[in-house]
Amino acid sequence: MKTQRLAASAALFLAVAASAATGTIDFGTLSAGTDANTLAPAGTLLSYASLVQDTDINGDPIPGAFSWKVDGSAGSPLVQDPSVRGHGSGPIALDAVDQPILLIFPTTGDLVSFSGILDHGPLSGGLPSQDLVFADFNGKPVGSLSLDYTQSGLSFSSGPISGVREVILPSGRYIEKISFVAAPEVNGQALIGALALAGAVMVRRWKR
Repeated sequence: MKTQRLAASAALFLAVAASAATGTIDFGTLSAGTDANTLAPAGTLLSYASLVQDTDINGDPIPGAFSWKVDGSAGSPLVQDPSVRGHGSGPIALDAVDQPILLIFPTTGDLVSFSGILDHGPLSGGLPSQDLVFADFNGKPVGSLSLDYTQSGLSFSSGPISGVREVILPSGRYIEKISFVAAPEVNGQALIGALALAGAVMVRRWKR
């Protein structure tokens, strides 16, 4: 029985590790005009986003209620040369100048960490600050991070945040790089047991 419990906990631990979405996307490694999803880790998706007003069961707008949705009419996000639009001579970067971009994870879960770097050019129009938004499965915000768009080459980071399915990268600048670690939601006690098991197994192997 004890062996079976250990095996089950080990399987949970391995399953959580295997299904976590992790990656560092360096858009500068692509050529201008390339689909940004070329570098997206398996199971994740980059898409242009729109903030859409919610509707009731009759299709009527709900005042003050909005959700982030994929803008299927906008095509795939591209990487471009920032200098073409006055954003400096930095590396090729994700073009989020005109429209926000959604990063969608395979499942809703805990965003352990999220970070990135904006283009190194001057702010060319647009707002001096924007909010990077973390949203749930329904496109509703569960957290945000204010970004100072007046800072050339701004590095930013956030986390951990629970209940995240999407990250909305705000418009107004190019984005050179993003990194993230997102783990699916699991039963907390089960995960603790799995982690404890991993440590116990390592100790037993070390003693042999």
